[in-house]
Amino acid sequence: MTLKGRAIMLTLFLVMGFSGLSARLIFVQIFQHDEWEARAEKDYTRKIIEPSERGVIFDCDGEQLVHNRPVRTVIADWYQLNDYRVLISGVAASRGLSVDEVTEEYGVRKPDLDKLFADYMDYIAAVAAPELDMPFDELRALLKFGEKKEVIIASGLSKADADRLEAKFSEAGIRGVRLRDGVERFYPGGEIMAHVLGYVDREQDGREGVERTFDSVLAGEEGFRNIQVDRRGREISAYRGEEKHAQPGANIHLTVDSDLQVIVEQELRAAMEEFRADAMMAVLIDPFTGDILALANTPAFDPNTRVGERKNCLITDVYEPGSTFKIIAAAAALDSKAVSPRDVIFCHNGYFREGKLSIRDHHPYGDLTVGGVLQKSSNIGAFFLARMAGMKTYYSYISKFGFGRRTGIELSAEARGVVRMNGNLIDFSRLCYGYAVNTTPLQVAMAYSAVANGGNLMRPRLLAKVVKEDGTVLRQTKPQILERAISSQTASQLRTMLESVISEKGTAKLAAIPGYPAAGKTGTTKKLNMQTGRYYDSRYVTSFAGFAPATDPEVVCVVVVDNPRPRNDVPAYGGTVAAPIFSRIMRRVLAHRDVAPTLPIDGDEESELVSTQ
Repeated sequence: MTLKGRAIMLTLFLVMGFSGLSARLIFVQIFQHDEWEARAEKDYTRKIIEPSERGVIFDCDGEQLVHNRPVRTVIADWYQLNDYRVLISGVAASRGLSVDEVTEEYGVRKPDLDKLFADYMDYIAAVAAPELDMPFDELRALLKFGEKKEVIIASGLSKADADRLEAKFSEAGIRGVRLRDGVERFYPGGEIMAHVLGYVDREQDGREGVERTFDSVLAGEEGFRNIQVDRRGREISAYRGEEKHAQPGANIHLTVDSDLQVIVEQELRAAMEEFRADAMMAVLIDPFTGDILALANTPAFDPNTRVGERKNCLITDVYEPGSTFKIIAAAAALDSKAVSPRDVIFCHNGYFREGKLSIRDHHPYGDLTVGGVLQKSSNIGAFFLARMAGMKTYYSYISKFGFGRRTGIELSAEARGVVRMNGNLIDFSRLCYGYAVNTTPLQVAMAYSAVANGGNLMRPRLLAKVVKEDGTVLRQTKPQILERAISSQTASQLRTMLESVISEKGTAKLAAIPGYPAAGKTGTTKKLNMQTGRYYDSRYVTSFAGFAPATDPEVVCVVVVDNPRPRNDVPAYGGTVAAPIFSRIMRRVLAHRDVAPTLPIDGDEESELVSTQ
């Protein structure tokens, strides 16, 4: 072939080749434009989430209970991790091999992408785990993607730790994992008020307590910005798209007084050691507003680490309240005018039998007034009071005092409780002295608040107000009366009777508060074995419910002790275990609230009272 012919052939080949490329380009640009545009957008466009700053929680005096502190978060980005080039270069770096050598292993035409992805995740976990002080298996389990294309593998890193990890990733040739600035929830009080506050998870979503109940209020609204990135995942600022700034969450103000909360928790911890109990619970209520002033469980947990007992047993667990429930029988009989305070009930000298029904008292009593039934805690007397009111009437007063339904406290997982109102005489008799009923300590506290405030059953109030960052009040709650439980006259009569319980003749003389008249009732029940359905012979739940001052109630306090094991032959009764805890808590609470003593105080009592302030 002549030189001219070869030139013509070469020209033809070039023309055909470029024509084919042009045709292909036209086909791609016109017929496959949308498909390739979507691929490019998927590979190089990102929506970066700008987290909002969570609202702050304050106590009733404006003391800040939680903090948001700056931290960095480690995020695995599926969009980058799923890039073949990132995967192959990362696995090559992990083995000290070239990209070509690794490519041959996983296949060239149809590479095994699943195995390649899994091996790269193994490499990331192996590099990051020691730096984050996490077990390899735990970190590797986090590197799984579903609907979420961004997975948090660590949060709460300080700047120094984050910089060190970032340098380690760069040295190891790891891409697809980035660090994002953010904030972390910090609870400076540790275990203090943990069951009220709750905690947040690694996604900053509220879990338990106020953090969960008001999560939507506290969380705010996250922002975003749409960006384009280069092959290394770096943002190209010139191509930044739509963006929206994050809106901070609103602040929550609670009714809880953190000083009173500390008092309650200190006394419960001390009592746990003294009485060797499995658990203890206590709640303080302002009876006229229903405000929760303190709410505590021991053992507790640290919301910063989530280590400890996270269940808020005071509202989630139920127990048989025992003799603290006897005020319902007295209230029903007095309020329905079935008896008067001066009426006498014959208590059959400690044992009553009628057909299959039998009731015993812990001591043989003969004639007792209505107040005497409460003072001596007679089971037989409580049964006769309820029976004189009538079964149907007695059941109605149980409901009026809020038993068998949730109180409505602004916390999750509150138990309803169960009351056996089935018309059976034996269950009816047991109900009169606090068996055949399951209740929470909070329900008991609200019932005693009704007696203390003159007869109104209040809804417990935990939230005082919701306030925006600029000070605008979004919501302010007010005390709420649920219903009229008893008349003010009946409430006054009951307060006088409950005051006699805390006397030398009553079952709760150890509940006395130096300088203040107090009122209340003890409770002791055998603990139920959930496996056998029978009661333990020597395991008890002891309790005390009361308020002070008795004549002008300031605070209602309920203490419940699970399975106490006192030393020195002290019996495990409400009057010997829960009553003294009530006294220790209340003497400090009344002093803190500047309630002036109205009773004479001897020298020893005065020294003891001053030492608690």
